Amino acid sequence: MDSYRMFIDGELVDAIGGESMQVVDPGTAEAFAQVPRCDEQDVDAAVSAARRAFDSGVWSGMSPSDRADILFQFADLLEANSARFAMGDSRCMGAPVGWAAGGIWVACNTLRNLAWYAAHKFPWEEELQHSGSIFAWGENVIRREPIGVCAAITPWNVPGTMALWKIAHALVTGNTLVLKPASSTPLSALMIAELANQAGIPKGVLNVITGPGGSVGDALCAHPGIDKISLTGSAEVGRQTMARAAQGLKHVTLELGGKSANIVLEDADLDVAVDGAIAGNFQNGGQICISGSRLLLSRTIHDRFIERLTRRIAGLQVGYQLLPETKMGPLSSRKQRETVERYVEIGKAEGAKVACGGHRLTGPQYGQGYYYAPTILTGVTNGMRVAREEIFGPVLVVIPFDSEEEAIAIANDSEYGLAGSIYSTDTRRARQIANQIRTGILSINDIALLSDYVPFGGYKSSGIGREFGEEGLKSYTQVKSIYTSNEGSANRGTFGAVLAYPKGESFIHTAPTKIVCGPKSLAGLDSELRMLGARRAVIITDPGVRAAGLVDRAVRAAGERCVGVFDGVVPDPTYECAQAAVDYCRSVGADSLVSLGGGSSIDCAKLALVALTNDCTALQGMNLMRLEGPQLPHIAIPTTHGTGSEATMAGVITNSRLHRKFFLCDVALYPRTAILDPTLVLGLPKSMTIGTGMDALTHAIESVVNPSGNPISVAAGLQSIRMIRDNLAKVVESGQDLAARQNMLVASTLAGIALGPGLGIAHCFAHTIGTLFGVHHGTGCGIALPAAMRFNRDYATAKLAEVATAMGVDTHGMSEAEAAGAAADAVETLMKRIGQPLRVSEIVPEEKLMASFEQIVAGTMSDPSTMFNPRPVIDPAAVVAFIQSAI
Repeated sequence: MDSYRMFIDGELVDAIGGESMQVVDPGTAEAFAQVPRCDEQDVDAAVSAARRAFDSGVWSGMSPSDRADILFQFADLLEANSARFAMGDSRCMGAPVGWAAGGIWVACNTLRNLAWYAAHKFPWEEELQHSGSIFAWGENVIRREPIGVCAAITPWNVPGTMALWKIAHALVTGNTLVLKPASSTPLSALMIAELANQAGIPKGVLNVITGPGGSVGDALCAHPGIDKISLTGSAEVGRQTMARAAQGLKHVTLELGGKSANIVLEDADLDVAVDGAIAGNFQNGGQICISGSRLLLSRTIHDRFIERLTRRIAGLQVGYQLLPETKMGPLSSRKQRETVERYVEIGKAEGAKVACGGHRLTGPQYGQGYYYAPTILTGVTNGMRVAREEIFGPVLVVIPFDSEEEAIAIANDSEYGLAGSIYSTDTRRARQIANQIRTGILSINDIALLSDYVPFGGYKSSGIGREFGEEGLKSYTQVKSIYTSNEGSANRGTFGAVLAYPKGESFIHTAPTKIVCGPKSLAGLDSELRMLGARRAVIITDPGVRAAGLVDRAVRAAGERCVGVFDGVVPDPTYECAQAAVDYCRSVGADSLVSLGGGSSIDCAKLALVALTNDCTALQGMNLMRLEGPQLPHIAIPTTHGTGSEATMAGVITNSRLHRKFFLCDVALYPRTAILDPTLVLGLPKSMTIGTGMDALTHAIESVVNPSGNPISVAAGLQSIRMIRDNLAKVVESGQDLAARQNMLVASTLAGIALGPGLGIAHCFAHTIGTLFGVHHGTGCGIALPAAMRFNRDYATAKLAEVATAMGVDTHGMSEAEAAGAAADAVETLMKRIGQPLRVSEIVPEEKLMASFEQIVAGTMSDPSTMFNPRPVIDPAAVVAFIQSAI
């Protein structure tokens, strides 16, 4: 049985009293881990450590930007270990492991987003133009400061994600924190804390303690050293917490229960609304506070809707949470299953009908686990207990209505007011209804969603205060107003209330890349810069491109608009490399960038332009869809056949400390112009031609099979495959073939255009072996590509059959499955023809690979691109088989 320790004052510790408690897997009802069972002594030790750290100023006195740098490193560490956190959450809570992993990944980016916001957007200090006082004509400043020592108490339903949310809010605002996770699901919080020291978070800033909610939670909330309490839990626990907080007049944020209404109007798209009703209530077994557990149906569509709903929900796969096919796992505990059973019996006694489910799931596949069938209760009125009390399980109650007014009245007739949804094809009508519903968040034609910059919290018994967004961050600060008088004499109105003076004399503002293609098109660089208003361009490139003489050509083409060259880009560029580029650009006053080289130079330029435009460090420039307005002009000039980055809104940057790659992505990152000049690649070495060509082919094939692909991306991807099929071998065999070189440049750009929906498992593998062993990215992609196609064959059969045709395979007489298999064979044939390695062991010693095998598996499975792969990358055995076939 695994044992875990608490984290207090930067040290891993056991409970002072030496006691421990077990953690149970709800899928098997077996204990599998133990954690410390702390008491008041441990609580006092944790709070005292947090108080010392806060009062020392080591964190609270640090600038928000410096804190952000540390927290961005922390986020990278967390994301790199996210598979472990997700496995811990899944085992102790019962959520499907893929669902848990998605939540952890989102929460890692929440930490980045809130840290960036705190450093660059949060109003730490504001000067008011007008104070509103006739006496205060001087300078009025509103200053926000960290609130102090925070206590965070998280529930058992979304353990790791919720822990990261609480950590993010407290730490980005300069506070110190004592976190107490739920006693049944403490593992991810303890794992997260273990990485704090490695990230550079000072001792005492983050502390995690474990123990029973009653005694330990009570002691934490009552401790005089606590300044703020943030609790996510039931309404009853919220009331108790608020009463304890009142004893010490502590600040409180409470995110409590819900009984959210999901309103479906008669004009709704039924397919969307049916799926929304299932996704909005049955994910995580209905154990989510924002679940749409009251389904309000227009009576005119009631019967049709229920028929579709029950038919659709019958396909919901319930099973052990670690199995890849599972969509709903067990309930979190025996007690929770008993609660759900009790409420279903109450509903039946009140007159509700069971449309489906309503029973435990038993049998060999369920063992002793706490499984319960997805349940729909019809014939429900809003006065029944099942419609008024939070069940927190896979039970959906259906209530009909006859008018908008009645739907609004039913929705508002609740003790709670946390979330809700409205489904209608008339969004203006839905918005008018939304405005009348007393609830904290509402979604129209979607399930209730939480977003990093949007405040979240509830009305009525669903809570007090908000988290997320500026509102959430402000609740973790104290507000101070500072007034500086500008009056030169003592004769001022504020003194005049008690003193007499003579009259005083003082008084008092999307695929948008332009593509310029053709031999010697580089000559137009000066004109392209002029059209973008650029006067001081810096060329971002690498030593190899300079050695090839291409930098001199670009400098001549840019003319007087080029003010310098940064040639320090390294393969798989790092934060340090990008920061060096930023520093150089600032030193020469750059107003635009020209990237010249492969993907490394273009990606480095993308991160640099974010830092330059937003006056931040390269590390803080890492973002996902966060930028406001256009960035500095950027012209991309590829000198290889594989990047595609000249036509994408994404870049890949390496964290050199973690040996992991991370993404930045934003519509503002599309280069304004791409210049495709085949004369720049005539001298490309054969090995680089092969590697980058395989990179382009991987981009193209992954874009075609991507589940989120669209007709434009698929068409671009297929055309790219055809062009690579016809030209890659030519440029390998005859590097001076100008027409083939141009076709390969166009094919690479087409593959980049097609990449909008995302990458796949071949890239996940290539990212991992690239950072671990220095394998060229394109070479790694090429090695993984046939194995990835076979891995995905049963999940993208038709698309892979199209790939086979594009690769020139005669598929007449073949089944789709046979054609899909032939596609992978055709790729391998091309690889053999051009001399591309077929296995990693051809370039990295096998013993070295085997020694790092677990890292390869973990890196591949935790790479963000897994979410775009046709086949879910959640079955370790399948991923191991894929990797073994590639190495």
